[in-house]
Amino acid sequence: MSDKSQRWLWSLLVNVALAQASIYVMRPMITYRALENGASTYEIGLIAAIAITLLVKERLIARTINESEPTTSKGASPNLPTHLPIDTATTKGVSA
Repeated sequence: MSDKSQRWLWSLLVNVALAQASIYVMRPMITYRALENGASTYEIGLIAAIAITLLVKERLIARTINESEPTTSKGASPNLPTHLPIDTATTKGVSA
């Protein structure tokens, strides 16, 4: 793998890891802050429902984007680098 593509892959990995870490930290913080401010169980449930709704919307948007992108004969998007070692045979039956 070339040095440039390896830097791109590592920067993507670090970016995704930081985004996930911030989400995993912020959700409990929001709940604990709501509890400190005297939120009822109904209000805590409402916070969780909003978070779940956002996750479902993100999933639907991602699925729509994946379905609307043109694919090559290998099943990969033409915008993605083709020299990365991604095994598409193992992801054939996986749905988003």
